[in-house]
Amino acid sequence: MCPICPKCKEIIEYLSYSSCNYRGGTISIDEKGFEEYEEDGNLDLINQDITFNCPECNEELFTDDDEAISFLKEVDELQEVVVEKLNKIKEKNDMPKM
Repeated sequence: MCPICPKCKEIIEYLSYSSCNYRGGTISIDEKGFEEYEEDGNLDLINQDITFNCPECNEELFTDDDEAISFLKEVDELQEVVVEKLNKIKEKNDMPKM
């Protein structure tokens, strides 16, 4: 059972995410007048400003990893009941009429 987007109400199997990675280093000018970049090898990448979006409507749903993971793992019991009811209705409608 997949979660339902709270914004567009579509069933989704995954979330899209984007983040900014900040890196540090130095820039200098070499003897020939060209810029020279050197990254600080000791600086770890820091994920900040991460957003998790619905892949259907692209609306932002979360800004926290734990919340996004919990959302994807969580299966609402009411959602299961609704899907079961809809399937029963569909089965009834698909049955040949006498």
